[in-house]
Amino acid sequence: DGSRNIINAETLSIGQASNTLSAKLEALGTDARLQVHYSGQSRGGIGAFSSQRVGMYTTSSNDDLIFGTTTTGASANFVTRMYINNGDGNVGIGTTSPIYDLQIGSYGTDSDSTLALASTTSGTGSIRFGDGTSGAEANAGKIAYDHSNNSMQFFTNDGTERARIDS
Repeated sequence: DGSRNIINAETLSIGQASNTLSAKLEALGTDARLQVHYSGQSRGGIGAFSSQRVGMYTTSSNDDLIFGTTTTGASANFVTRMYINNGDGNVGIGTTSPIYDLQIGSYGTDSDSTLALASTTSGTGSIRFGDGTSGAEANAGKIAYDHSNNSMQFFTNDGTERARIDS
């Protein structure tokens, strides 16, 4: 395909490219990816996939996807901030054992957890409930806060407002 492995000592770039590198580390090709491996255990990376998708991945159903921080770059100092369970897809923020699709905080350890929906002074923040992908099924229920008049609204069934709390 005309591509080759190259090292550009002038820009300290490493990669595979047919002409020039545009990043410090670059992979070019079908399903191009950068993959890391922890001594016979977890393996994963970041890749460019078909249909203009870029994603982080693991290569084993036993490996979960985690995001976190470390002050030294070592496993011993890694603090998990967000966790995606590879078995069921549950996402945890502030927990490594989410039991729901999205869980914020850990039971018995966090005194407070907050979910903030930010909007403009004339906008609306809302949580929607649905059991389908379109129409009334996609909007079976809603809790909304309208900042333009400082009211909390509750909607059910076909999106009809059933209750309102004014400021």
